[in-house]
Amino acid sequence: MTPGKSMTPSLIGLTNRATRLPLLVDICLTISQIVMLVVAVITAVLSIIAGVDALTVVLRTAAAILCVGLPLYVLNYLFGRFYVKATLEEMEKTIQEMKTSSDSVDGRESAEPEELEMQA
Repeated sequence: MTPGKSMTPSLIGLTNRATRLPLLVDICLTISQIVMLVVAVITAVLSIIAGVDALTVVLRTAAAILCVGLPLYVLNYLFGRFYVKATLEEMEKTIQEMKTSSDSVDGRESAEPEELEMQA
């Protein structure tokens, strides 16, 4: 093997982008992290300005992080799940198109669904 070659196999569809997250998913996760950080800092600073003790600052900040973090986590989870499902559907469609084009070249009209499932 040459040191310059990638060790990841070339896959069909959107998965051949190495190991990085897709841009839209990465942007959503980054925005969520920034929102969480801003909420935590603002809550802590406002609590300190209000003159409360350290334990109350920590509790208020933790409560703010949980109240904002859980909905953001659920949104990112649903978005990621949707993206994975869409990618899998696209890959299956590409595989089926490749199978039907190779079947028509071989002289067969179409493969049985069980054959496609076994080969995929």
